[in-house]
Amino acid sequence: MKKFIFLFALISFTAVGQETKNFKIESYELIWQYVYETDLTQEEVLQNLSTKGIWESFEKVGDELIAISSNMDANYKPLGYGEMSVPMYVARMFVNFHSLIEIKDGRYRVTISNIQLVQKYDDPLFKQGQVISLKDFAINKKREFKRMFLGKASDIYNHTFKTALEIKKKEEEEDDDW
Repeated sequence: MKKFIFLFALISFTAVGQETKNFKIESYELIWQYVYETDLTQEEVLQNLSTKGIWESFEKVGDELIAISSNMDANYKPLGYGEMSVPMYVARMFVNFHSLIEIKDGRYRVTISNIQLVQKYDDPLFKQGQVISLKDFAINKKREFKRMFLGKASDIYNHTFKTALEIKKKEEEEDDDW
């Protein structure tokens, strides 16, 4: 019976082992992807996302937005974490990334790649401005997620990306009259 449970757990883990909390490993690259539902038009989605204030550069290409973020902080406080309770690379580094935003009727898909961490200040491990790929902390040599990444770090970065690229629905924006 124990062998059966172990085998079942192993098969289950292998089937979902390469994707967690919207992170994926594709060709040894770390990707974050999420599909948002919206009642906005394609033009409204593009306009709203392009004015978020998180972009170093962005380019509209048809119904897509190609963008590069600029020194975002990891948003761990809303999840109840303090600076001393999260991995050092989460609290002490900005996150930069490339994104592709594709829009279809009623939804838009954000694909984040080339996720880079930039050290905020000098410390014994890293110099200010030093750039490190998040995949170094997330993916092991077997091209699997590192266990340490699957905890707080993946929760925090998932929350950070998800909230930064979310667009409020029309009713939420207009419902300020209390």
